[in-house]
Amino acid sequence: LKMSEQKTYTMSEVKKHNTADSLWIVIHNKVYDVTAYKEEHPGGPEILLDNAGQDGTKEFDDIGHSEDAKKIMQKYLIGTLDEKTVCCFDALKDDLHKNFYRYAAITLGVAICIGANFLVYKHVSK
Repeated sequence: LKMSEQKTYTMSEVKKHNTADSLWIVIHNKVYDVTAYKEEHPGGPEILLDNAGQDGTKEFDDIGHSEDAKKIMQKYLIGTLDEKTVCCFDALKDDLHKNFYRYAAITLGVAICIGANFLVYKHVSK
């Protein structure tokens, strides 16, 4: 597709295409319909299905795809991810990442309090 012919998709639209019959993946903010390619994928269809309807950029980059692989992908390019979606999606990921330790600490603190109360109860009830 030429840039002028490319459609813009939201992440909500992409998420609907998460099956073997309709398999879309986002890589570097570009949307690919890899439904027809899944059986040809050198890593097998499972890898594509694991990332179906999602942003697979990290997984794609971690594997280190060849220039040939990147050329093949162009055939399956159907559009780009909406900039507002990218911004909000990245912000949500950042927020979850930043707050992970806070949530883990709260959970651990609650577990310690429950455990301490249980031990006190066991000791007192003897």
